Amino acid sequence: MNKLIVMPGNLDKVFFLNEIDTINKHFDQVVVISYPGDKKIYEEISKKYKFKYYTVPKFSIKALINLSTLRTIFSRHIIREIFYLIKERRKVVSRLAYMVHYILFMINGRRLVEKEIKNSPESNICLYSYWLSRGGYLVATFNRNRGRYKNLKLILSRAHGFDLYEERNNKKYLPFRTYINNNLDEIHFISEDGMNYFKGKHKGGARKTITRLGTRRYIKSRNKKITDKKTLSIASCSTIGRVKRLDIIIDVLSSLEMPFLWIHLGSGQEKFQRQVEEYAANKLKDKSYKFIGQVSNAEVLDIYDKYQVDYFINMSDSEGVPVSMMEAMSMGIPVIARNVGGISEILSNDRGILLDNISDREKTYQQINEFIKTSSKDDNLYSSLQEECIKTWERDYNAERNYDEFFKAIVNKIAN
Repeated sequence: MNKLIVMPGNLDKVFFLNEIDTINKHFDQVVVISYPGDKKIYEEISKKYKFKYYTVPKFSIKALINLSTLRTIFSRHIIREIFYLIKERRKVVSRLAYMVHYILFMINGRRLVEKEIKNSPESNICLYSYWLSRGGYLVATFNRNRGRYKNLKLILSRAHGFDLYEERNNKKYLPFRTYINNNLDEIHFISEDGMNYFKGKHKGGARKTITRLGTRRYIKSRNKKITDKKTLSIASCSTIGRVKRLDIIIDVLSSLEMPFLWIHLGSGQEKFQRQVEEYAANKLKDKSYKFIGQVSNAEVLDIYDKYQVDYFINMSDSEGVPVSMMEAMSMGIPVIARNVGGISEILSNDRGILLDNISDREKTYQQINEFIKTSSKDDNLYSSLQEECIKTWERDYNAERNYDEFFKAIVNKIAN
């Protein structure tokens, strides 16, 4: 029996559902352990996908008054982390609070994982965290129990963006990085940029490799001539947050010389979203745009098809390799994006336009205008961009192949 115990994070913010069919194909048993508050959602999808699930309970004072909990809190690695934060003298209180956030999740989550390991003494077990954050820390703490749990064969985590790049965190801090690195068997990075970043900070430890994410094949065909369109359709897809820089997208669009409809998929914190919408209303008052809001992964491509999207735009300050970009390119939608994070690993100028420097905004607007004007008036050029997008997706970001290879390799490791 091969058993996977997985920490997917928040279901509504994670692409775990892209993996679950492949997981079920390769594992006899699947146990999902999620954050507090997701119980109702998991109740519904666990019936559909036939996995067992727990949501980690919120931490209570009663749980704190416990010998094993106190022993955990005074572990060497936690003491070392506290001393490190004090020595750094930067945002010490808020960083300590963030560290405690990790510890409390780990303490309650450990009980659930231990229960599942003990209940399956004959199974080959893999602990898998989708993010290198609280789940990654939780599974890493089981490395010290290898002698007690002979059925625990592999401990690993993926690493993406916010859970990897410390600069993207408003505290400029991610807890227990050294401990996590030293106690995972493997870390699977979604981009070469991310792996190199982490290696530059943490030597040795876990085996590090690049394991691409992916999106599912879209079966509807798109036959169109771009030159037949009087109004171009431009899409963006992300949370509405500071790092995603929708303000730059709005500035870019306000400079475009041809008619367009801009649709944005995704939502954010209410106050910030209101500011972005007000900025769009002011800058794009004579233009056409629509904030569609939060939609499921399954709906994204249908919306692109409905609006016959011609270009995808991303102006984020920081990224891994965006799944939103994979989705767009799978449909042959050329991309306009900044060269940050791992974006250059998926985008080059034969699939859209990759902007190396946007410090000169007027020059940037001219570049984008020229790219859109040229490609939208030449069916052969636009068709070539589409074909290169689809080829790139097929080669590197096809979820069916990528996820199958990933989980097949895990099963081979734990079963042998």
